[in-house]
Amino acid sequence: MKIVAITTRVVNADMRNWVFVRIETDQPGLYGWGEATLEWKTQAVVGAVNDLAPLLIGRDPRDIEQAVRILKKHSFWRLGVIGMSAISGIELALWDIFGKWLGQPVWRLTGGKVRDRVKVYTHLGLGDMRAVYETLDAEPLVQRASEVVAKGYRALKAVFIPYSHYHAPLAEVEKVGRLMEALRKTVGPQVEIMVDFHGRPASASTALAYIDVLAPYRPMFIEEPLPPGETGALAQLAAKSRVPIATGERLVDRSEFDDLFRARAVDIVQPDICHCGGLLEAKKIAAMAEAVSVGVAPHNP
Repeated sequence: MKIVAITTRVVNADMRNWVFVRIETDQPGLYGWGEATLEWKTQAVVGAVNDLAPLLIGRDPRDIEQAVRILKKHSFWRLGVIGMSAISGIELALWDIFGKWLGQPVWRLTGGKVRDRVKVYTHLGLGDMRAVYETLDAEPLVQRASEVVAKGYRALKAVFIPYSHYHAPLAEVEKVGRLMEALRKTVGPQVEIMVDFHGRPASASTALAYIDVLAPYRPMFIEEPLPPGETGALAQLAAKSRVPIATGERLVDRSEFDDLFRARAVDIVQPDICHCGGLLEAKKIAAMAEAVSVGVAPHNP
């Protein structure tokens, strides 16, 4: 079996485009799909897929780990998020082909199931990206939360932390506390709440000021309280925070995750399967996390 073509499909979606990778084989009707969506970098990812594709033409699509190694080592330059997103889409499409060829679901090929049920959560808005930016006041925040709970979700994520420099103004800190209080009163004690900081605070002390007012309402975790790459500051924050710290959606290399683990800077790691190199790479990161008692909550665009 050989790869004969690697192409992309771009689908317009609200606020961003979806980028899908299609890999065709020389076996009639056997092809695979993967996702390489990267917000606001559509043409760059498509170009990266086109640049990488010739490296795999003529190769066996079932040799997935070999393919990823070839793509990652193909040139002098290290790959950033654009290149790794392209590789992720290709890798996922290869798994799709492998599963179809064997007539088995991919989860069985990677070791089988660990449990019969998995808890899920949703962002406020249920996929409507506008909701991410429309929950900075109590009324829309609790309205969106009520909609989510009414649909049966028992865990939700919200974004209502302001962009802050190296100081958290008292008025902003108090507002965040009021919003969290309103959210907890709306959903009750049985619903888990996660608060996504989106890396908006510029320092550990600023992030901690917001975490301290959130803590009494028992959020499940705080996501990305600092921008990616701030491992030292994140470790300082994790040592002082009363709420578990989650991060990792904007990390793309295993060594970056290793830095987090070594620094004891994270409680829950969030590799994005569409950016970190694909399914197998995410599984390796999860194994690294397990070895140091860090939880895993995969991210996806």
